[in-house]
Amino acid sequence: MGIMAGLGIAHPLIAEAAVPNSWDRLSRQEQGLLEEYRADYERLRQCYDNIRMEAVRRTSLITANQSEENPEGVRQIRLVYRANGGALYRMDGISLHFRDASPIGGTVIKLIRPEGYVVAERDGPDKPFVISEWTGDREQGLNSISACVFQWSPYTLHVFPMKWFVFGEPDWLKDYRLDKVVLHEEEGESLVTITAQGITTLRDKKWRGSFVYYRDRCWALRRFSSVVFARDRAFVEPDDYSESSIYEYEGSHEGVPLLKRLEHWREQGLERRRWGVEVYDVVSVQPGPVPEEEFSPAVLGVEAVGQRSHWVRLMFGMLGAVLLLLLYFFLRRKERKSAG
Repeated sequence: MGIMAGLGIAHPLIAEAAVPNSWDRLSRQEQGLLEEYRADYERLRQCYDNIRMEAVRRTSLITANQSEENPEGVRQIRLVYRANGGALYRMDGISLHFRDASPIGGTVIKLIRPEGYVVAERDGPDKPFVISEWTGDREQGLNSISACVFQWSPYTLHVFPMKWFVFGEPDWLKDYRLDKVVLHEEEGESLVTITAQGITTLRDKKWRGSFVYYRDRCWALRRFSSVVFARDRAFVEPDDYSESSIYEYEGSHEGVPLLKRLEHWREQGLERRRWGVEVYDVVSVQPGPVPEEEFSPAVLGVEAVGQRSHWVRLMFGMLGAVLLLLLYFFLRRKERKSAG
């Protein structure tokens, strides 16, 4: 996170693999706990691949959104996530006023289907949708909606799936390893805490992380913290930072806890200045596969999501041909003038 904030993720699917090198220092008992998590990870994924969730996201990014009216740079957006079977996904976003949460903008719909990914926008409820992006690359769509964070958060660290940290080795960390897997209790809950460390590949700094899970609640994340700092601990550089997340749940579906609230923030420098705060309040959850018609291109006012893409390609192809012809005639005319 932080230095990787501009990256997206492919949808979290846990692969069958041998024990990763990052487990080398763990005892057999610690590895046994992680194998227990492997099965529950898949249960979490399947639940949140078949669900409808609505949340309000509130962010505070002072440098990006600050104004006299809004000195804290607060932004709010209503997000509606739909999923069916790992093949169909949809994310709707509606901008809200930073103070009273009233709608202030249009709607953006991101639709992911087996044949590809489409983005449609409209300026108001009475306006038609306009397709602004279409691609046959589903992964691009999954990367895009991962930035909304909340819909996969019980098994995802911000935008990065926990499988990278527990069952693999993150590619942005070298010398990555798990240090400890500790089973403990807190407020009557059975918890597991995993600690890990590595070296960031971008700035060659130390990274240390701590992940806390509800063992008896399908290993859903309870909290997370990490710190990135200079390898020489004698001083702190301005770009050293820590990040934290807290996850809250309410109710469950077939033993899988349902997300109620997620808060994520970052602290930087000696002053531990808190910024980049994101809060997701889930206002409704409906477990179970969302009906397929809610993923139909008809919701965007088109018959097929690939239809406009064909015409866009044709248009650019014709434009390219015209430009080549113009260039040809220009060069021929210049050649005649030189010869004359």
